[in-house]
Amino acid sequence: MKFIHIIYETILSYTFSNIFHFNIVKIYTKIYYICFNLNFMNNLSKLLLLCLSILLFNNVVASNQLKISTHILDFYASKQYLHFTIYNQEDSVVNIRTVAYNINKNNTISTKKSMDLISVPKKFKLKPGNSRKIKIIKRIHPKEIEQSYIIYVINGSEILQSSLIDKPINKTLYFDKHAEILAIIRPQFIHDSIQTKKSGQKLTVKNTGNTTIYLTEIKQCDDACVNYANLILSPQSEKAILLKKPGVSLDLVENILDNKKNIHLS
Repeated sequence: MKFIHIIYETILSYTFSNIFHFNIVKIYTKIYYICFNLNFMNNLSKLLLLCLSILLFNNVVASNQLKISTHILDFYASKQYLHFTIYNQEDSVVNIRTVAYNINKNNTISTKKSMDLISVPKKFKLKPGNSRKIKIIKRIHPKEIEQSYIIYVINGSEILQSSLIDKPINKTLYFDKHAEILAIIRPQFIHDSIQTKKSGQKLTVKNTGNTTIYLTEIKQCDDACVNYANLILSPQSEKAILLKKPGVSLDLVENILDNKKNIHLS
């Protein structure tokens, strides 16, 4: 058993010295304890399982070793700029550039680059193991209805073909070719309002306010609770929920910035 522990520590040391992905060590450690707590396996089988698990996981993260610190930048009325950070966990220099596009009311992306947001810096080289903070500056005044943008963080010269955005951006912070950041410029005076329409087991929820709302902790409860996925609704957009418990009321939490409101829909 001591020999196996030495092998594990050697693999871990190799990970530290050759990969800048330091936070995966925590996951390796979990894999380690899972493998060695499988009582029905002998030590050699545990070692083989450990090595295979680490190799498979390492191959997954090795191709995605650029990272951004967030997927959402939320400008409230008085905020003029926000930051995000990009980390280069690769073993070579990367060329990074950023570009912003408007998101239209129908949830499509404009074909023209937006000048409402400025990135500082806009283009730069990033050495292995280094990070760079990027400032996103708001150049417009808040309007009556919020404005939304997609900021692409691009590695190299990739040409983006995407025309639709699916909010929320529910992806890993690690990326290879490009990452997406949703930027929201909130109105000066926020008005939140939702309307619901029920048809059979389908409940349609519409955001009739002037700013994006996040609906969380969505559930129906009687003797037991049924939970639903969180929703994000931009102004005037709507989404349908297929109710699993007909006749049972729906509870949820409406989130706008740091404000939360419990809502009961019967």
